[in-house]
Amino acid sequence: MHLLLKLAEQNTDFDFTWEPLVARSARCYIWQCAQVKSGIDLAVVYRHVLDMPQVGIVTVYIGEGESLNGPAKHNLVYQYSGHGDTRQRVRRYLESHPESGWTEILKLEKPSLDLKDDRLRKFVQDTLIAVYFWEHRQLQKLVTNLSEFLNKP
Repeated sequence: MHLLLKLAEQNTDFDFTWEPLVARSARCYIWQCAQVKSGIDLAVVYRHVLDMPQVGIVTVYIGEGESLNGPAKHNLVYQYSGHGDTRQRVRRYLESHPESGWTEILKLEKPSLDLKDDRLRKFVQDTLIAVYFWEHRQLQKLVTNLSEFLNKP
C-alpha cells in the first residue's frame, strides 16, 4: 500500500504491507500466538481485521506495542490474554462476530523508521487510525451492517 502525506510542507511517502500473524498454518489473532521467554522484543504496529461479506477485509482496530509476544512481561500476547480494559473490549468485540478475522503486523518499507521508538510508533499508529477511519466511513455508505471501527480518532 502507498500513502502520501504532506508534513511541514514536505511530502512523505509511506510504502507498507500488512502481514497476517500465523499459528499452526492459519491466520490468527494476537492472543492465539505463543509467548516467547527469550530473544528480542519486536515492537509493532498492528491491525485487527474481519473478512466482511460484500466488502472483503475491513480494519476494525489499529494498535501498537513495544513487544509482540515477549520476552517482555507485558507483551501484546499477554495483554490480550486477560489484561488491559481496551485490549479485552477489542477482543470481546472480535470474538462476538461470526466473520473470520485475524491480526496483521505492519511491514513498513518506506520511510525507514525504528518502531522501538515509542513516539515514532505512536505517530505511525495515529496516522493509520486516521487513514482507516476515513476508509471505514466510505465503506459505511455502501454497507449498512459494517463492523465498527473501534479506535477513537
